[in-house]
Amino acid sequence: MPCFGRRGCSKAEHLVDDLKKLGHAVSRATVYRTLSHLQDAGILRQVFFDNKQSYYEVIAGDQQNDYLICVETGRVIEFSSEKLKALRDEICAEHGFEPLSHRFHVYGVAPRARAE
Repeated sequence: MPCFGRRGCSKAEHLVDDLKKLGHAVSRATVYRTLSHLQDAGILRQVFFDNKQSYYEVIAGDQQNDYLICVETGRVIEFSSEKLKALRDEICAEHGFEPLSHRFHVYGVAPRARAE
């Protein structure tokens, strides 16, 4: 589900830029206040992949949010894997557990960061 026209996670700064490109006069403070209200309403969740940057993601529906996070550049890649979901379901079944959702984060170094 897109968040302000974006799929997956968004930085607040990206949302400010997107709104300005659409012709809206908006301040960072307004965006942060709105993000806070959307979190309070249970529409968004603030996500931290490290101590430096927070992201926001929509938490409605059956959406699963799985990420590869480059520890060198901070780049975040969202992905979806049927194999991962099947493994999750298999592990849950072994323990009599009914899965409702999951988050899977892999921290590593992206090829571009290794090349630099």
